[in-house]
Amino acid sequence: AQFLKAHPGKLESLPLGTFAVTTTPEAGIGPGIIFCLRAEGEAVAKLIEPGYPLAPHFLVHIGEDGTTLLPFTQAKSILDCLRRVCAGNNLPTEEAWARFDKVTKQGEDMGQARRLLSATVASILGKKEERAVASLFNAGGTHALEGEFAGINDFEVIAFLVILPALKDPSAKIEQTELATFTFKFEKPDKGQFSKEEKDSCIHEGLQALRQSLTEIDKPMGFEISVVYDGDGDGSFWVEFLVLVGFALQGAGFLASLGPALHILGMAITGAGTATEKLVPMMKGTGKWLSWAACRLTPQSGQDIKQPDCFGIRKMLDRRTKRCRDCGFREECVKFIQSQK
Repeated sequence: AQFLKAHPGKLESLPLGTFAVTTTPEAGIGPGIIFCLRAEGEAVAKLIEPGYPLAPHFLVHIGEDGTTLLPFTQAKSILDCLRRVCAGNNLPTEEAWARFDKVTKQGEDMGQARRLLSATVASILGKKEERAVASLFNAGGTHALEGEFAGINDFEVIAFLVILPALKDPSAKIEQTELATFTFKFEKPDKGQFSKEEKDSCIHEGLQALRQSLTEIDKPMGFEISVVYDGDGDGSFWVEFLVLVGFALQGAGFLASLGPALHILGMAITGAGTATEKLVPMMKGTGKWLSWAACRLTPQSGQDIKQPDCFGIRKMLDRRTKRCRDCGFREECVKFIQSQK
């Protein structure tokens, strides 16, 4: 109310899809995204229960793993959450924006936000309806595709708030670097094609399984691992995930040991993330299609490492994938494989 008085007409003039980034200030507020969506047309009457106070708008707090932290029926709790994370903050913090830009590649890769939007819509409808939301984070697309939702004519993304996990030591400068690329290959027994829904399921379950597997490894003190979706391709259907590691700079002595620590950590995640016998049970719907998983460590400054679980293995050589396309050893790999014929 105070903002509206001080800035009359400001909110009405903001474009659809306006968003901000912040960090969670307390343990009771989970990281993720709070979406404000608006349903339009005849679908409103079908979706909204009598007495719903925010009609035709929906507020949902979705966790970073896709779970619904606060459904649209708990609008008061979501508004209280917004007040707690935003009160007194007129502008996003530089640290939060820097972290967000790093993960999303300056906003060019909004895949994670798109998947959380899909989960948000599913929580409103009570079922999976993911096809139409794919357009909502494309350039110029704030509308879902009409007719794609059963019983829904349209959804608009009015605004959303990205809530990042709080840093354990807010005074520490956090650096983040790409540590490895994982490639998961999915293949049906009959070599059949994957539908859009099946591909989305492979991406979602593969991402969650890799994250879960990597939580079991021992990490050096002060290191945090995150996994993000990095692309996919056709054919059998392969999916790529980037493993990012964050660490707080702690002086010259820490920098001197950083390289060896990253290498040790990289070798550890290689074993954890490529053990298909462990990954398959974590993927209830798509594990039956997981053919193999492979990892390529990202060379760090001053390092020249032959990539583990990759070099010279014919079935893992694929020029379409990032792990082969960007690998400095691909030419060597091709020559080695050809020499084995």
